[in-house]
Amino acid sequence: MDTPILTADSLVKKFGGLIAVNGVTLSIKKGDMVGLIGPNGSGKTTLFNILTGVYKPDSGKVFFNRERIDGLQPHQIYHKGLVRAFQMPRILQRMTVLDNLLISVKNPGDKFLPALFKRKNWLKFENDIRNKALEILEFLGLEKHCYVPAAELSGGQMKLLEIARALISEPSMILLDEPTAGVNPVLANDIYMKFREIKKNMDITLFIVEHRIELLIGHVDKVHVMHQGKIIAEGKPDDVINNEDVIKVYLGSV
Repeated sequence: MDTPILTADSLVKKFGGLIAVNGVTLSIKKGDMVGLIGPNGSGKTTLFNILTGVYKPDSGKVFFNRERIDGLQPHQIYHKGLVRAFQMPRILQRMTVLDNLLISVKNPGDKFLPALFKRKNWLKFENDIRNKALEILEFLGLEKHCYVPAAELSGGQMKLLEIARALISEPSMILLDEPTAGVNPVLANDIYMKFREIKKNMDITLFIVEHRIELLIGHVDKVHVMHQGKIIAEGKPDDVINNEDVIKVYLGSV
């Protein structure tokens, strides 16, 4: 499928005299799993912040499903189906794992008076959402922890819970910022296997910032490489890894 779901056109973001994102242009096809790599400070997280509305670009445009979104607020972008999972899971640790999912649901809303007479509708909605949350937890291997406080999860399980919170919003695309940072190699590989299932079975596009290149390249369809705020290479994983510029500015520095 060649239809782009996300397009960035000549994005620039400056912080004083620092150009954090310098003319970035990229296009991600619907249904792909795409990696974003680069040295620390190359602009990857800043780019994610622009794509999700946290930062406004100084110039350039962002399109999601052919609609321009760079002028929207983060919550507006979220409701359009572009969702982000953070490097440090932003979970409510005193709440149960299940409740962390339930509060992440897009509430359909209702006017005050009609809501008083639609109790059955709300009960059905809440029951359906609960069942969906339990299905997601089972899919990610967290079903045994659904009634325990999120603080009792391991670091890797918290990463999975962050992914679960993204999934329950029924996104079209998820941006994942270092989803396996601090996670042991076995669980890290399991997480990427889950990503493959999400892509295939849920038709969700994935855009992933990852430092563990050896893990990423075995799973993604395409890789973009950033350096000093610019995209310096993009393409199939094997082609990118063997690119001389990438070896020089990124792989050669680790």
